[in-house]
Amino acid sequence: MKNMISLIMALLLLFYAVLSVSAEENKQMVDVLLFCGQSNMAGRGETSEAWPEGAPEILEGAGWEYRAMSKEENKLFKIEEPFGVNENKRSGISEPGAKTGSMVTAFVNAYYQNTGVPVIAISASKGGSSITQWQPKGNFLRDVFKRLSDCLTYLSEKTDFQVRHVYMVWCQGETDADEKMPLDEYREKLDAMLTAVLETKVEKLLMVRIGQANIPEDAHRYDGMIQLQTELAQQDERVVMLSCLLASLRDQGCMKDAFHYYQAGYNLVGTDAGAHAAEYVNTSLEPSMEDPFFGNTYEPNK
Repeated sequence: MKNMISLIMALLLLFYAVLSVSAEENKQMVDVLLFCGQSNMAGRGETSEAWPEGAPEILEGAGWEYRAMSKEENKLFKIEEPFGVNENKRSGISEPGAKTGSMVTAFVNAYYQNTGVPVIAISASKGGSSITQWQPKGNFLRDVFKRLSDCLTYLSEKTDFQVRHVYMVWCQGETDADEKMPLDEYREKLDAMLTAVLETKVEKLLMVRIGQANIPEDAHRYDGMIQLQTELAQQDERVVMLSCLLASLRDQGCMKDAFHYYQAGYNLVGTDAGAHAAEYVNTSLEPSMEDPFFGNTYEPNK
């Protein structure tokens, strides 16, 4: 009798295991991307007579924005620009009214077109922010980790999505170059941030390298930071370069002021970065790409 009961229990466990595997197989695979950094990640896009292109529409099925600050029961919304405009937390990442159009929609479209996997996008960027504000136990990273944790819990409990990868897409450094932070200090602080970020579910930092300052009397202001970010992505296994294209936009007349870009520029960079992110995810190989700042081909050296 005991053998019979044991056999029945084993069969029931096997049955439920098969059901569980089947349920997982029927879930839609998604990748979760945190978009973090300062104003050129947050987005200051505008149109002009010379640069009339607006932000693209999100492709059907390409992805959704997880709105951490939303009071709605449903937390997933169609991605649209300005991305993350209302994702403001007073004690954390907040810049109400500042976001006007970003690279995110173009990025997600290119990523989806090249992977076939939708994106759950989380806004977590703050214009003018220094690397000192992105340190472990600081308000910004606490806010980022809460947004990510809440998103992953929501996807697990409330949706039919299964998370495949989690990445942080990062574009930051202009403020610290403006303030003449020593490059070795910047690298130490970025290393501290990276260590904390990669203790969460985040697998890699995907870098969109900063561009050049549109200041004729100080045109080389960001050269050192560009060099540092290039070497970091080439040498650090935790970092993957996605785009060097911002460095070309000043000379194309695509900057609307000393630091920011017309929406057309964000679209170009978003498409470039999204395609390279997809290349990395599809192949596990870090991409090579044109580097207009150095006038050569960017190659990872790892």
